[in-house]
Amino acid sequence: MAESAPVVVRPWWRRTSVVVGVALAAIAGVVIAVLAVSGSSSDDQTNGLPSPAVPRFDAGDCFDFLAGPEGGPDLPRGKVSCDQPHDAEVVAVLIQPDKDDYPGSASLGALARERCPERVAAYLGQVSPETAKLSMRFYHPTETAWRFDGDRNVTCFVTDPAGPMTGSLR
Repeated sequence: MAESAPVVVRPWWRRTSVVVGVALAAIAGVVIAVLAVSGSSSDDQTNGLPSPAVPRFDAGDCFDFLAGPEGGPDLPRGKVSCDQPHDAEVVAVLIQPDKDDYPGSASLGALARERCPERVAAYLGQVSPETAKLSMRFYHPTETAWRFDGDRNVTCFVTDPAGPMTGSLR
């Protein structure tokens, strides 16, 4: 009589770990795909900068930019010392009334375009941004940041198109 091949029975923990590993990999893949697709919409961008991920600054703060998503705006990251090379300097923060209703991107943008230039001029003293070869920029809260984070700040800042600045502009 011919001998039959021995039957190999794997312990239950070896089979379970494979199933759990495959399930976790599938869940991770779904989460990564959802995060990659759910980037900010163009409605969440103002003058090139989205607001929800933006730290809050005060006049005189300096900061650097992080490269934004492909084709999207650069994002301000946290404060840096103005004594070190930096990408931007905040010249004013216009605080909006604490209204429940979001005034809209166009309204906040119009306010910034109206009031930031005079704040930049006051901050720089006698030197105009054009003479100093600086670019005035701003960002304001998105509707999401307005409603859920209570962000009411329109932030006016300057950058140097030639590259990083060192020292404060005051």
